[in-house]
Amino acid sequence: MDFRQAVAYVKGIVPEDDASPVVKVADDCAPVMRKLCEGLLVAYLVEEGRYFRYVQGHHLKEAGITRAELDELAIENLRSTARGRVVVDSYGPVMTARLDGNLEAGLLLLDEFWDVAMRDHVGSSPIVAVPSRDVIAFCSGDSAAGRAELRAVISRVWSGGDHLVSDSLLSRRDGRWSPVR
Repeated sequence: MDFRQAVAYVKGIVPEDDASPVVKVADDCAPVMRKLCEGLLVAYLVEEGRYFRYVQGHHLKEAGITRAELDELAIENLRSTARGRVVVDSYGPVMTARLDGNLEAGLLLLDEFWDVAMRDHVGSSPIVAVPSRDVIAFCSGDSAAGRAELRAVISRVWSGGDHLVSDSLLSRRDGRWSPVR
């Protein structure tokens, strides 16, 4: 695995009450992840042909890099992937962003997207829905109509979606994400 090609990938935390079978693995074999905010994690993936492979603890040991170095590299790779390729569409009070069908949720990790590119459109405190890895929709934090539409987006995607991420709205304040209460 060429960890230098890793990209940061946002995924949801499996709820504690989930009844699905659990497989326990040694730390060295577990995917490397960090908490983004309540309910969300950042994982690191390397594209290998037609699928993605998670970067695992033993990959870091073999490469002699730290989690922090991997995180920095993977976010920069995501940034490079997104540069010039993100398409933003507007639907009334809501906007969406398209990237590649796999990494849209990762746009949460690109501060410049929210603090520079989207600031004039959604202000400094956007509200975001990331129901799946390939759907990200957002609005101004003060738009009641936008929030209602974001909840509708979550409902439509969550009911039959693939690679689900979160059924909560997120707010951004001071460069940090948190669930909307």
